[in-house]
Amino acid sequence: MSDPNPISIYPDNAAQRQLIVSWAQKNDESVSEFCRKAIEERLARDTESEAPNELDVDEPMDDLKTEFLADLEEATEVDIHEQFYPEVALWLLLSNDYSGEERRQAMKEAPDTMREKLAALTENEEGDE
Repeated sequence: MSDPNPISIYPDNAAQRQLIVSWAQKNDESVSEFCRKAIEERLARDTESEAPNELDVDEPMDDLKTEFLADLEEATEVDIHEQFYPEVALWLLLSNDYSGEERRQAMKEAPDTMREKLAALTENEEGDE
């Protein structure tokens, strides 16, 4: 440690003083060292909590939140005219009140159903050429 620059502290009462002494002893430190570390931790915590306010990040964060929620809403919209029916059925199964067994069965059958639908789609596209 460099040259000491003394700061005096005055606990409000004997109980508070004894608590400080007790904690210093538990940490195998002098009271001065314990208080210095406690003050440094407090200053670091306060500085850390003030940093976002100084950076003025509230508005950009609000914009990101708004964009994220809009993207999420768009991604979760299901239009049965633009989706494969098995995907829609699976989505409805997962989003509604179906038993765990019904959902497990749908998840089990979904890959085969999707492969069949994709094969049929591929055949239709090849036939159109």
